[in-house]
Amino acid sequence: MLNVIIIGSSGMLGKAVHARFPEAVCVPRKRFNTHGEWWRDSPAMVTCVAKLDQPTVVLHCAGLNREKSEIVGRVGAMRSNVYGTYNVFDFCDYMDASLVYFSTEYVFDGTRGNYRPTDKPNPVNYYGETKLAGEIITLSKPSNMVIRVSAMPEPFPYRMAFTDVFSSRLPIDQAALKIEQLVRQRSQGIHHVCGPRQSLYDYALSRRVDAIPKEADSIFFRDVVKPMDTSLLES
Repeated sequence: MLNVIIIGSSGMLGKAVHARFPEAVCVPRKRFNTHGEWWRDSPAMVTCVAKLDQPTVVLHCAGLNREKSEIVGRVGAMRSNVYGTYNVFDFCDYMDASLVYFSTEYVFDGTRGNYRPTDKPNPVNYYGETKLAGEIITLSKPSNMVIRVSAMPEPFPYRMAFTDVFSSRLPIDQAALKIEQLVRQRSQGIHHVCGPRQSLYDYALSRRVDAIPKEADSIFFRDVVKPMDTSLLES
């Protein structure tokens, strides 16, 4: 039996994962500061441990996404995605629980697409760098798992989408189902959860009939280098 803790259960990914693990003990990000000292002894985590006989797996859904990382800058992204991940890793190590860390396709440079889990990462911006650093921390213990997720909320929130930016997005509920399978199988190492390669516009059109095509512009880049083809392959 899995005794599951979900860190960051209030976000898009955390909510979807919680739906697949309704028995999990959930900790919304707002209840604690992941980069604070002695985080494993924080009231939020002490409460989690008290509710479980022994945590066996921690699903680390917290952290800053790409958009928020661009807003808060390097220091904020580093504190959340790197220092915060180390503290979750430290908690798992202390409790002898496995860590599942959710990463991103932005660990790749986007020059060719169709990246496999075994391909060498090469992030081109600080968001990708901080997520890769979290992967390295996580995988320093062989029993842990990194899942790079390429997913979008439902319904698709944007009417305009780019025709020249490619990914392998899939609806978040479908991603959560694949995540559940990996977790319950007690998988280890790096895994990709994704759909087929297609432009953001083609994906948008598959989710809403009023999608409008658009080429990537200065609003997309916002003075930050971004990969143009982050499509993934699951194996």
